[in-house]
Amino acid sequence: MKITCLIDNSVSRGRVWAEHGLSLLLESAAGRVLFDLGDSGTVLKHNAAVLNLDLTSVDTLVFSHGHTDHTGGLEAVAGLLSGKPLVAHPDVFVERFSGKDRKSIGFNAERERTIRQALQPVLDAGPHQVIAGIRTTGEITARPYPEGRGRDHVIRSGDDYVADPYRDDLSLVLSVRDGVVLVLGCAHAGLLNIMATVRAQYDAPLLAVIGGTHLASADRDTLRLVAREIEACGSPKLYLNHCTGADSLFHLRYLLPDLVRPFGAGSQLEFAEGALV
Repeated sequence: MKITCLIDNSVSRGRVWAEHGLSLLLESAAGRVLFDLGDSGTVLKHNAAVLNLDLTSVDTLVFSHGHTDHTGGLEAVAGLLSGKPLVAHPDVFVERFSGKDRKSIGFNAERERTIRQALQPVLDAGPHQVIAGIRTTGEITARPYPEGRGRDHVIRSGDDYVADPYRDDLSLVLSVRDGVVLVLGCAHAGLLNIMATVRAQYDAPLLAVIGGTHLASADRDTLRLVAREIEACGSPKLYLNHCTGADSLFHLRYLLPDLVRPFGAGSQLEFAEGALV
């Protein structure tokens, strides 16, 4: 199974572009899954062309959550993905806002209508099989560890605003030879909470964690906790990007020098495939 980073805040090679956002392409014998779309279709289409990846060959689109830095490219590529299934949490279309000025950072009625006209939404709060060998985690309901919270992220509640509960935060689990691989969007539900959920769901070693961990504002105590828990669960490799934050990524590399690597736009990984079930 091959994982390609199409969009990230940083680049790893060549002529690809960066933007604040995330998009990953997962390719296996069972099909192609596009996980998030970054912030703009411009960067997505440019990087796909540079990497010789045909977006029209994507079988299924998955949204990790509803923020625009993960869904903003849709309008620009909707024609390329027309009629394809979109897997997401039922709360993905909830309007989201940030800051004192309540800037929109998610969907509104118009954007939701565009998606429903262009794609086939499959909205499921539980673990959902996307294609053989790739499943969503479902909603992360147990959250004893710190969440990946953004400052001033809110949703409407009647006439008021309340902290976003991030119920729509989904990750992917890839079944590969010798274990499973966890693929994150932003980890708003909390990296360690997501990992604990996956370990409870799967009786298989966690081999790697890929994607954004929302640790950019984490303090040193939180990063040390992450490092201890990573070692306690078998020391999976960490290929981190997007909302992990450069400082936190570098500090995690200091704490776990043999495990942590950046995974910028243009990066690729391959895992031997197991039985596609």
